[in-house]
Amino acid sequence: MRNTINKCLYCRKMNSKPFEIPKMPVLPEERLKKSSPFKNCGLDYAGPFQVKSENKIIKVWIEVFTCLSTRFSHLELIKDLSANSCVQAFRRFVAEYGKPSHVISDNGTQYRLTQKVINEIERKIEGEKINWRFIPAVSPWFGGVYEAII
Repeated sequence: MRNTINKCLYCRKMNSKPFEIPKMPVLPEERLKKSSPFKNCGLDYAGPFQVKSENKIIKVWIEVFTCLSTRFSHLELIKDLSANSCVQAFRRFVAEYGKPSHVISDNGTQYRLTQKVINEIERKIEGEKINWRFIPAVSPWFGGVYEAII
């Protein structure tokens, strides 16, 4: 009898449990705390984009800085993916919005080198360090908070 009921499509539909919406996962503390804009931020690149400059077409990228609590975004135009360009864009960002205390970014080599340069500068001036966290390699869904902006 049980075997017949289990095979019956109508019986299976009538005896099934209703769908439950899955519980929302716990958000990181940086996204829930009330803080000043860009105190906690995410970094990512968008591009390349082709633009016309002096009758030549060149490739440019946009470095996207996203505030984790307000979702406000700041964009910096950069000409290449070198660590030097990344550091310069980060310096312009800090000059405009202040130094973040927590940064989440991709696992790119330019971000790793930028972190080393920033930490070296902070060590020399004995400033408060930036907590820089990298998402795992080849897993962009970990950076969904800033990937959604792009």
